[in-house]
Formats: sequence, structure tokens, C-alpha cells
Amino acid sequence: MNDYKMFADWIRESKNIVFLTGAGMSTASGIPDFRSTGRL
Repeated sequence: MNDYKMFADWIRESKNIVFLTGAGMSTASGIPDFRSTGRL
């Protein structure tokens, strides 16, 4: 079984999935981090 199929099956069978990301992911998506100008 290849890794992509195994990963897809793992996600499909999961009840809960959590993704932990850092500021680099949010700022690349346009969400300001606590260091950005104009933050909350």
C-alpha cells in the first residue's frame, strides 16, 4: 500500500483530526499573527 493511500484511509477512518500550524501558515493565508501591524 502506498503512503498516500494509507494516509487517506487513516483520515477517512478518523473521528477527530487536529492540524497544528505556526504563524507562517496563517500569515501566508492572510491571517495576521500577533506581530503583524493592525492586529487585534
